[in-house]
Amino acid sequence: MDDILIFSEKEEDHAEHVKEVLKILRENNLYAKLSKCEFFVKEVIFLGLVITPEGISMEEEKIKAIMEWSAPRKIKEVQAFLGFVNFYRRFIAEFSKIARPLHDLTKKDTKFEWTQECQQALRKSRNTDASGIAIGAILSQRGKDGYLHPVAYLSKSYNDAQRNYDTANKELLAIVESLKHWRIYLEGTILPVTVFTDHRNLERWKNAETFNRRHARWHMELASFNFEIHYRPGKMSNKPDALSRRHDHEDIPNPQQIMINAERFKGFKANIEIDIISMIRESLSDDESLTTLIGSTKKKEDLPPSIRKQYDKYEWKEDLLWPQTIRTPKTYHTQKPWEDIAYDFIVKLPESQSMDSILVVINRFSRQAHSSLALKANAEGVADLFIQEVWKLHGLPKTTVSDRGPTFNSQF
Repeated sequence: MDDILIFSEKEEDHAEHVKEVLKILRENNLYAKLSKCEFFVKEVIFLGLVITPEGISMEEEKIKAIMEWSAPRKIKEVQAFLGFVNFYRRFIAEFSKIARPLHDLTKKDTKFEWTQECQQALRKSRNTDASGIAIGAILSQRGKDGYLHPVAYLSKSYNDAQRNYDTANKELLAIVESLKHWRIYLEGTILPVTVFTDHRNLERWKNAETFNRRHARWHMELASFNFEIHYRPGKMSNKPDALSRRHDHEDIPNPQQIMINAERFKGFKANIEIDIISMIRESLSDDESLTTLIGSTKKKEDLPPSIRKQYDKYEWKEDLLWPQTIRTPKTYHTQKPWEDIAYDFIVKLPESQSMDSILVVINRFSRQAHSSLALKANAEGVADLFIQEVWKLHGLPKTTVSDRGPTFNSQF
């Protein structure tokens, strides 16, 4: 944990907010150094940004560093520059277009040659939307306060063929790519998704009577989306303007970071107030339906010495691994929570609330588990339960592990 920023809309509430944060720190044996603290300030430098009541701006030292950056002499220096300014691209107008010559230098098998065009790209600063170079889009949701709040961002460069499209087709391609990219959120919605564009003619695109081959293909791709296209002048759509594709020095893109309220992290508390495991153990002896099951587990089965000896010496990995394969499988590591999950049913339980099973879903990154009452049914029923109990909280995983039973292996 490093810097902590405490924001209050009203000055009279700020003292209470500070006390609450300090109390949480103390309860977890964490301490703040007084000499590094600032209280009741209206301007603060946080994560390289200057935050004031008027808005967010760049730190003077960072501006100076960019302005004094010397011309790169090799590809690694170009990558270093792009990696630095990429964080501040929201303040650099037309960044995706301006930085195109620099991005091109970092492409594989491209000979490094610092041209006048590259030098101009180092100096320029303007603003653009999804123009002739790149797509920029923001997925937003209207909150209870009536304002649109960003959910996700998309930035993507056009390929060589798409760069030759006219303006209308480029704007339409931006809509198509955005809807497809956020398919898991937007496909099949009951209420229509509102798409804002600064190209007025696209408002009538969905209801056009004739399409060329490209538009017909796009129309088919978007058939499962319920959306409406509305015109908004370019001067009102400045948020997606500075979005651009990253071609910097990172070989592996950083995982998306999401802010989640503390309520979602109850399972990670250091001090667990209720020992749920102990409660379950104590209640087992009072459950008459489990008497037979518990009794059977206490029976000691006698095995002939010859069979027990064979069992102890058996090389289990010979059967667990395919022949002719590596004997020691590589350990698989996930990069972030709920990217990779495992799930299965606990079945044949006494019926309770018309349910006879428990669906257990495990996050393989942190070992956090979800347990949900279930009626072992078909794949569609399990999918509905998965959406209600797991997907709505953590999103769609990249990979899943199951016993490949018929419920999971059909159309789940």
